[in-house]
Amino acid sequence: MSPPRQASLPRRVWVGSFEFSLTRVPRDHPRLRDDEDPDEISAVDGMTYFEPHDRAIFVADDLPPRNLLDTVLHELTHALNYAFDVKDGDDDRLLGDEEQLALRQGGGWSAVWVDNPRLQAWLVRTVNQIRKEQKAA
Repeated sequence: MSPPRQASLPRRVWVGSFEFSLTRVPRDHPRLRDDEDPDEISAVDGMTYFEPHDRAIFVADDLPPRNLLDTVLHELTHALNYAFDVKDGDDDRLLGDEEQLALRQGGGWSAVWVDNPRLQAWLVRTVNQIRKEQKAA
């Protein structure tokens, strides 16, 4: 019996007023290479790359589902930070390094979604109700 097929990743996602593309690529794709040394895999093991100016997110196409979820949420955290002007800052002890913020939030949100099926169901119902009300307005 073959393993269940993963749900396909949406090709685009809106974050605030910005539309970002989501693209799954092979690990040896140029966008997953280290910027300073193109012969090296990126610092995140060649799993992902976020490009705010192109509004693009590239994710390795061989990630297992949980890693894919963590990685996509991590990159969407970067997109949120970009869209809502959250920046790195050595003098901002509450925020700290933006990369660490994205890493921790991505993993945290992934755990919340996976570990709380009732919350997930409630969120889906709530979002669907909001969409229904918006459509009716």
